[in-house]
Order: sequence, then structure tokens, then C-alpha cells
Amino acid sequence: MGPLTVQDGAGTVRTPRGQKVQALVAMLALAPRGARSRVWLRDKLWSDRQEEQASASLRQALTELRKALGPLAQDILNADKNTVSLDLDRVWTDIRATETSEGSDLDVASAGPDRELLEGIDIGDPEFEEWLSLERQFWASRMEAIEAGARGKRSRLPSHAFVHGNNAPSQRTETAIPKAATRVHIGILPAIAVGNVPISLGDRVNELVAKSLLETGEVRVTDLWSSIAPAGDGAGRAVGTGDPVPELVQTRFLFQCRATGSNGAIQVTLCVQRASDRSLIWVDSEHVSARSQETDHLSLVAPIIRRAVDGVLKILVQSPSRDGEDLSGSALVLSAIDRIFRLSKDDLDQAETILRSAIELAPSSQAYAWLAFLLTFRVGQRFSHNVRPLLEEAQFLSHKALALDSQNALTLALVGHTHSYLFGEYDIAANLFERAIRINPTQPLSWDLYSMLHAYIGRPETGLRCAQWARELGTSSPYRFYFDTSCCITASLSGRHQEAVRVGRMVMEDRPQFNSILRYLVSSYAHLGDKEASQDILARLKAVEPDFSIEALRDAQYPLLRSEGGAAFIEGLIKAGVRRVTT
Repeated sequence: MGPLTVQDGAGTVRTPRGQKVQALVAMLALAPRGARSRVWLRDKLWSDRQEEQASASLRQALTELRKALGPLAQDILNADKNTVSLDLDRVWTDIRATETSEGSDLDVASAGPDRELLEGIDIGDPEFEEWLSLERQFWASRMEAIEAGARGKRSRLPSHAFVHGNNAPSQRTETAIPKAATRVHIGILPAIAVGNVPISLGDRVNELVAKSLLETGEVRVTDLWSSIAPAGDGAGRAVGTGDPVPELVQTRFLFQCRATGSNGAIQVTLCVQRASDRSLIWVDSEHVSARSQETDHLSLVAPIIRRAVDGVLKILVQSPSRDGEDLSGSALVLSAIDRIFRLSKDDLDQAETILRSAIELAPSSQAYAWLAFLLTFRVGQRFSHNVRPLLEEAQFLSHKALALDSQNALTLALVGHTHSYLFGEYDIAANLFERAIRINPTQPLSWDLYSMLHAYIGRPETGLRCAQWARELGTSSPYRFYFDTSCCITASLSGRHQEAVRVGRMVMEDRPQFNSILRYLVSSYAHLGDKEASQDILARLKAVEPDFSIEALRDAQYPLLRSEGGAAFIEGLIKAGVRRVTT
């Protein structure tokens, strides 16, 4: 806050002289994880120059920054051919201290709302000024909250920072916003093992189920101990005492894993019970070989874990609560997700309204991440022709999502897709996807979005394998068509056009106006020489996207066009008669 100053640990001032170099430092310090792609930095600081000139200017700015930092540059500044970053573990900034416990020690008088963010910086580039304006809006609001004594509370983005062009709230269709309610409690009972079954299997299943439920942000999960007997009032009693078990008083559903070993195989059964009377409301089973369990290989049991989680979430949305209130009223994020995957512009508008309301009521990592993900649809489906404000907002939303929870697999995957699809920051995205999969290998959306990253970087075969595994995990998901879409795209890019058509036709039956699937069907049919089918799908595509052209894809910076598979995709479109430019 105020004029930018850079100091080392001894208090020596190391602020760069040039304003563009100072702006470069600030943009890195404010970036998620301190990293920005070279393309992004060039576009913000030298938007009026040709790519070659802008690249040379960035290299010169980095040289000047290293000179100003002196020996510190080697430890805190990293730059490769794609990305420039600051090591935020070794860099303290006043602005970031407001988001941590350090904020309580911050001198609000010296970093308060009366001091403007990056005061005095004026480099004359409209792209930089637009970025700086959005950052100032948010941080001014944050400083005001601190000065008012709101330290430790999550900040809220001012509503005007969300308004962009024709997407202003006043111009949207009115949406009925469900009211927020207390999170639903789900109790996870100890696993039951019968026969030659290591207890670690049940423990691992319970752990992954709990993680998957918690990722939604709408469920509270309680780990229950084994000394529980059902009571007539549904609250539960501790065996031998007759006293209520506190964790069960608010618990609506109970989850349990049962594993039975016999003849070298293990049958894993997952069930969901109503806590009030222990009545069974969902059950499913899977056979797992003992050898796969010995190696802790969860590929056989992972699909049933996901089916159980999808079953629980379906129950939460559809079942009435104890007082008769519709449970969907407590699931703002879940309600928005359902609308996002309907894919129409009106549904996206409604989902956006719900998510913004969720953020106002109770800011969460999931709400910010889903809102960023929603913006990728607006760009990819070409629902907005002014994408720059969307890109800026997506950066901010991604940062907020990770700041609130950097260990949520679903958040990591959604933010990873935002970085890969919108910004081409593939190294950052890969790191986020790999972290998400390590945290919860049963989350299908992580594998699905990871498959598209492989497609963007020219590895469609690897992407196809990831997409196929996502389909396997998401068999029971209401959004399976989305996983099928990734299979169609990666199959088409891999030259497996028969497979692309087979899966793509299934998606088209479910989502006949989903232009992403129509595009790839047009191309794959053309490569197969089926002119009649190609023309039929192209007519459907034109009805949904009348101005579709190859130029339009390039203008939208469609990520995979530079890959070998992308070139084949374009070749198929040309064969089908798709216009090169919009007329």
C-alpha cells in the first residue's frame, strides 16, 4: 500500500528504478503463488508492441530487476521460458499479511484505505491500468474491513468489481436464490472387516469418502467411534452408558464400509443409512482382488467410492430435512453446479447469480473456484466477446479460492483448469492437478480436467487415458456427459475418430446444443469421409453458433490449436466446409 518499496532483510532499499520493472515486481507479488506466465506479463506491460519487441522488453526488465535485487535475485526470482515467479516463502508483503495472522500486527495507519495500492505507478498501458483498477477495488475493500476491526474475517469482493459489460446483474434474468442453512451432518462409522481383510482397506475407503464429501463445502463429516448403539430417538447412545453421543445428535445420515474376504478376493460394500432409524437408503458392492489391496492399488475400489459420494449428494439435494425444508435450500453451491452443467447461457447466468450470493453469505473456496470455472465456459462457448474483464476476474477468483483452501482437491482441479484453459499457464496447472490427484485420487473432475491439459500440450493419447478413467469414476455422476465430452475430444485429437464419434453421439443425445461436442463431431466425421453426417452436424452447430469459423476459434485463443492434434482438428473442419473467417 502506498508507493512500492523493496527492502532486503537488513533494511537496504532495493526498489527498481523503472516503473515498468516496479510494476513487474508488484504483479508477481500479487499473483497466485507469485507466478505469472511470460505471455500474461507481456500483454499487461507491453500490449501495444509486437510479440518479439514485447519479449525483448520483458527480458530487459528482468535484467534490471536482478540488478536491483543483487544477490537476492538468485534465491527469490525464477524465470524459465514460460513463467516468471517470486518465491513467496522468502518474500513478505504488507498486502498479503492482511490475509494471515500477521495481519493483526499490520500498521493500518501505514497500510490503510487512505493509502492507495501501488501509489504513483503510471506506465500508460491500458491493459495494466485495467488490472490495477480491479486490484485496487479489492484491496481497498480489504483495508476498510481491517480498519473497521474485521481482522480474521474473510473478505468480500465489492459487488461492482463483478460487473462486466452485458453481464451486469441489473441486466440478468432474475433467479430465485435458495436460502443458506446449516450444513448437513454425515457420520462415518468404523469399517467392518470380516475374514482375511486388512483394516487399512476400510480406513482408506473412509478417508477418501470423507475427503470427497468435504470437497463440496456443503457437508459436515463426523468420524464416529465404534461404541455406538442405535436409540429410539435417532440420536444414538454410547453403549453401556445410555448417554447421547454428541456427534450423532445433528447427524442425518450414516455411512459405513464393510469388507468381506473370501477365496483370495474381497467384497467391499458401501452403504448409507438414515441416522434416525438406521434404515438403508443406498448400497453398492465391488469385488477387489487381495493382491491389488496388498499394493494399496485403489483402481478397483475407486469407482465404488465415487458412486457412494454421488449417491449421498443426490440424497442431500432431493431429500427433505427434519423440519420439512427442502435440502437444496442449504446447498447453494450444489444448486449452482447443476446449472453450470446445463451449459446454456441463461443457466450460466443463473449459476453465476447463485454463486455470488453464496460468496456474500459465506465465502468458501468452492464457491470462488466454481465461479472461476464458470467463466471458462463463457469464454469457451463464446457467450461473451469481451473476454479481457473475464480473464482478470478469473485470476482474482482463482487466487481467492486457493487462499481459502489450498488442500481441497476439487478447488485445485477447478483452478488448475482456469490456469490451463484461460491463461496457458500449463506448468502451474499441472502442479495443481497433480496435487489434487494426490489428495483425492477418486475425484473424477480432477482426472477429466487433467486430460484436457494433456490435450493442450500435445499429448492427446495420455489425455484420452485420463478421460477414460474419469468416465469410469464418474459412472453414476449426473454430469457424466462432461467426462464423455473429454473422451470425444481427446480421441478426436489422437486420430481415433471412430471412438470420438461413438462417444460424441452419446453426448449429443444428452446435450444436443453443446457446441464443443458438435465441433469435434464435425471434424471427426469429415476425417472418416462421412460427408452426409458431417454436414448434418455442421448444420446443428451453425444453429447454435451462427458465426462459428476457424478465425473465431483463433480469436478466442482456443488452447489446443497450436498442437499437432489441433492442426488435425482444423483440417477436419476445413474438409467439412467450415469457413476460415466470419462473414
